[in-house]
Amino acid sequence: MSVSEASRPRRDDDRVATARFDDEAVLYDVETTGLHLLNGTAALVWERCDGTRSVGRIAEELADLHGADPTTVLSGVVAVVSELTSAGLLIEG
Repeated sequence: MSVSEASRPRRDDDRVATARFDDEAVLYDVETTGLHLLNGTAALVWERCDGTRSVGRIAEELADLHGADPTTVLSGVVAVVSELTSAGLLIEG
């Protein structure tokens, strides 16, 4: 699946339990019993995947938060969303 800037991913809250530790997160996939460790930036992306924000909007928010270029941040957000979608943890909204 290709993730676009307009995609509106949402967490599959029925499938995933989330625990935060400082700025990082651990996702527990109840279907596969797998754990996914997210660094601080990936955890911020995960939190914003609520089905209302586009991937582009998530990138803008993170860029504002860190004082970074939105275009640069976008590629990282796309990579995180792609990986989490491939793992079945995000649903395309």
